[in-house]
Amino acid sequence: MEHLISPRHDTHVVIANPFRHPAEILAREFTHRGYVPHLCANGKSLLAQVRVLRPALVVSELRLHDGPNLKGLSKIRQEFPEVHIVVVTGHSSIATMVACHRIGIHGYLPRGSSAEHILSSLKPSLPPPVHPQPGQASHFNRLCWEYINRIVEYAGSISQAADLLGLDRRSLRRMLSSFAPHE
Repeated sequence: MEHLISPRHDTHVVIANPFRHPAEILAREFTHRGYVPHLCANGKSLLAQVRVLRPALVVSELRLHDGPNLKGLSKIRQEFPEVHIVVVTGHSSIATMVACHRIGIHGYLPRGSSAEHILSSLKPSLPPPVHPQPGQASHFNRLCWEYINRIVEYAGSISQAADLLGLDRRSLRRMLSSFAPHE
């Protein structure tokens, strides 16, 4: 399967996870695919490793040892826009998923996602699964679409909903079309 990032182009993957065992399993999966994984358990070491390694990919748990990691990931996106970032979490919520999308996170997946699933989430034109399983990326896209639609209904218009969410009206329209369920 072809992926957006190639292990031959840039081999470094930083895995930020406070739980050592799942991080090591994921690191082995990336190693088998030709990547060089680097592990860390907190936001400070994540930022330090990204600054030194300039990895192709950062896979980060949403909550690390030093607290929520959304501000740190936002800082990485600003300083290193070429780095692909995937958030893997067991604490998913629609509001957090929308916040991740707003700061430019490339993927938002459930905890326990495999390296193959993470790499597949980076494909720009990956078709949705025919029968999505609970916890898969398409399930989150559906939830995000439903959440945004509820905000639009509550606000009364796209423009007012965009103001409530702190987004540009055109960005909100793009989000609605990109998260729309494929029936």
